[in-house]
Amino acid sequence: MKRSAERPQDATWYLIGGTVVVSAVWMARVGLAFDWKSAIVPVLACLALAGGVAVYSVWRPDERLAGCLNATAQLIALTVVGEPLSYAVACSGGPAWDATFMAWDRILGLDWQAYLAFVNARPWLAKINTTTYQSVMPQLIVVVVGLSLTGRLEACRTFVLAVALTAIAAIAISGLMPAETVFMHLGLSQATAPNVPFIDDTHILALRDGSLKVVSLTDGQGIIAFPSFHAALGAILARAFWHLPWARWPGLFVNLVMVVATPVSGGHYFVDVFAGLGLAGLAMATASLVERHGGIAPAFGKRIGAAITPRSAARPAGRRAPRPARFPAR
Repeated sequence: MKRSAERPQDATWYLIGGTVVVSAVWMARVGLAFDWKSAIVPVLACLALAGGVAVYSVWRPDERLAGCLNATAQLIALTVVGEPLSYAVACSGGPAWDATFMAWDRILGLDWQAYLAFVNARPWLAKINTTTYQSVMPQLIVVVVGLSLTGRLEACRTFVLAVALTAIAAIAISGLMPAETVFMHLGLSQATAPNVPFIDDTHILALRDGSLKVVSLTDGQGIIAFPSFHAALGAILARAFWHLPWARWPGLFVNLVMVVATPVSGGHYFVDVFAGLGLAGLAMATASLVERHGGIAPAFGKRIGAAITPRSAARPAGRRAPRPARFPAR
């Protein structure tokens, strides 16, 4: 039976749809409202892309263009639904884990303030770090367009699903282990490191004290600390670029720099970065499994079935296993 190429795409849409429901319920529970006007442009963009998918799937079949438009729509939709959920989760967070994360960094022999001073003393390095850290959106576009239009649709589907899995998992974990940026935890200001962009926690603090009541996509902040979503995206993007020979090494270099820049450019603890890389590995493995088996249920159903099925049940009843042929001795 031929495996359907649509199922992994459906899996991503199912995750996005489920996130919409969870986000709406959670926001209502914590008393957050959503600025619907801020979602008009991305929603219209998704609808336009969906129309393009229909055109290139039915009226003018072109698998590559349809895949490119569908993947783009999924990434936009993921941003629209993921940000409100991250804010709702942040409202429900318990005690901050900053002291624990800082202690883990020290156990590993990593000094965040020394790293900040090192980068700040080299303005050229601070500029490179900031540029690569802010390159996620252009990279997402290059990967989706590059993979789709070169016919690497399986890799594109796997990439988008890995991003979706990572985003949702990172939001959930950040709610269980909330933290501030290192800048805020240490009480630093822009004057401490003038060559490094200061990362504040305006929205996190406003969510915790109840002064922020409306979530707007036009005024959103990245508020996920542990695990680092940026570090996770660096690993996922580097893996995706590896499918494109012309972008393989540049993609690896840019994302390696982005991961290294994450502690200072994103105000993350080092353990945030390690956790993000680990999460990315799990998400990519899961997305690959789903792609190979044609959906979430078939993928995990086959694994679970193989684990619980006795070996004796693998052969039809009443039939013996074939024996090796015997050859006459010479």
